[in-house]
This record gives sequence, structure tokens and C-alpha cells, in this order.
Amino acid sequence: MACSRRPDVASTTRRLLAGMVVLLVGCARIGDTGSTGTASPTAHASDEPPATATPNSSPTTDDSPSPTTPPPNAPSPSPSASQSSDEPVLAAQFSAFVGAIGGPSDCTIGVEATPHVGLLEASQLSIGEAVDVCFVGFDLPEQIQLEVEWPGGGRTVEVVFSGGAGPVDLRDSPGPLRAAVDTYDGAGHLPILVRPGTPRGDWRLTATQGEAVATVDLVSAPAAAPTLRRTDAPDDTLRFLVSGFPPGETPVGLYHLPEPTTAPGEEYPSDHVTATLERPFGTVVADDDGAGVLELDVGDLGPGTWCIDTAATIDNDSCEAKVVRAP
Repeated sequence: MACSRRPDVASTTRRLLAGMVVLLVGCARIGDTGSTGTASPTAHASDEPPATATPNSSPTTDDSPSPTTPPPNAPSPSPSASQSSDEPVLAAQFSAFVGAIGGPSDCTIGVEATPHVGLLEASQLSIGEAVDVCFVGFDLPEQIQLEVEWPGGGRTVEVVFSGGAGPVDLRDSPGPLRAAVDTYDGAGHLPILVRPGTPRGDWRLTATQGEAVATVDLVSAPAAAPTLRRTDAPDDTLRFLVSGFPPGETPVGLYHLPEPTTAPGEEYPSDHVTATLERPFGTVVADDDGAGVLELDVGDLGPGTWCIDTAATIDNDSCEAKVVRAP
């Protein structure tokens, strides 16, 4: 008769104890979250410790961008209002043209029909400038009646060709106005001055000599470019007409001009010299039309060749007024 096998109580007991040990070890690992006994919200993927802030360092926020170093070719910051690039400044030096300037003026250039009245080398009456009125195709030196119309006024004045004088104002210089017949072009030249304060607007000049009549329509307006034009004045005074300047004050400078030198291998001296600032020479004041009058006392200048120029006209590549004092 077959006998049934009794269960191995000892073996079963060992298996149960081993299972309980594994279960307890796993629970212990799950519950080991640090010394505080609470679960860590974030697991670290490596054994590296988390970064910590440097002691006494200031935190960086979006509102506090870190300083950067500009690249080597970065443009310089724009000047402040007190250093505006529009403010005229005297140059310490500039290259001045000292060669011969042009030929004689010709009133007949561009004239297609006669008789003719117009301006010499100009198309407008620039306020603050002097210019010649040209008479071409008339019987000169016989006198001419000149009717002048300007904004708000007009008059008729006699022009006689007995030799030129200083520039006249067409509005109020007493007649007769003295003009000259130029030996080069055979035309009549009447120097006029468009004084500061001349009203802007339309002008008309009508020249009449018997049956010969000529008319020109002109406009008076501020000059397109800064010009410093020397006029007659006493020996120790320089007088200039200013036109096309920025309104307000512009510095004036006294510059020294050296004698032109001849470069090696050249036959003639250079037609440019380097003008060097000797000292500031006051300021010139221009009105809203950019016009004004500048007078300078040059009686105290020592020996040498001097140049008068301004911060507005330095770029004209010429000395606006040259004064020579003998030793």
C-alpha cells in the first residue's frame, strides 16, 4: 500500500522567511528618502551635487542684463545735446587754395537775344550777397531807365555809365545809379547789394532805352551756400557780407598762411597751403535768412600773410580774405 508523502515543514518555513526578508529590504529602500524622512520632489540623474549660488553674489534677473563688451568696430555713441555735431566749430587747420582764380566775368554768356537785362552768373537775388545787373545790347554809355518792382514796393531810377562805384541797393540808394561798361564783354555792369532784411519774394526789373526794352523776373531768397564776401572798408577794417550762414552766431578765426613751396621735381609752387589757426577772431551773427555784415579791426596784425575764415566757410577750399602785412 502506497504511503502519502508528508510536507517538509522546515523547507516551507525557510521559503516564507526568505520572501519576508526580500519584502522588507524593498520597503526599506523605497522609504530611504534622506534624513528628513520626506520624499524628494526631484530625482537627480547623476551623482553631481546641485549647483549653489556663490556667497555674496547678486542674483541675475531678466531686468538686469549682464554687461557686454562692444566689438572692436562698433560705432561710437552719438554726441549729446551739448556736443551736437551741428554746432559750428573752427578747424585747427585747413587746406587753402592760393592759386589764380578764374578769368574775367562775362555778362554775355547764355544771352540768346538782345536787348537783355539780367544777373551775372546768378539766377536769384540771394539775400546778403552782392551781384552785378547786366545790360547787354543797349547803346552804351547812354543812360537807361530802370524800373524796379519788389515785394511791397517799387520805383524807377536812372542808370548812368560813368564808372562803377560800390554796390547799391535797388530799393533805396539815391539815383542816378552809377554803372560801368566792361571792356571785356562790352556790357553794362551795375553792382547791387541785396542787403540783410530784404524781403523774400518776386522781383521784376525792366530796362528801357528809347525803343529798346528788356525785362527779367527774379526771386529774392536766402543763399543756397555759406559765403563771406569782402567789400570796401577803411584800411584797418575788413568788412564782409555774410550769406547762406546758419542763423545765429558762427565763430570767426584768424589763420596764418605760409608761403607756397615747390615740391621736388615740380616747376611751380603748390597752389595749396596749410592754413593754421592763430586765434579766434570773434563771431558773426546771421539773421533768419542767413545774412549779416561782419566788420573786423585788423590794425594790430603783425608781419605775415593772414587769412580770415569762419566755421561755416572752411570747407570752401579757399581763404575768404587774405591780409598781407610787410615786416
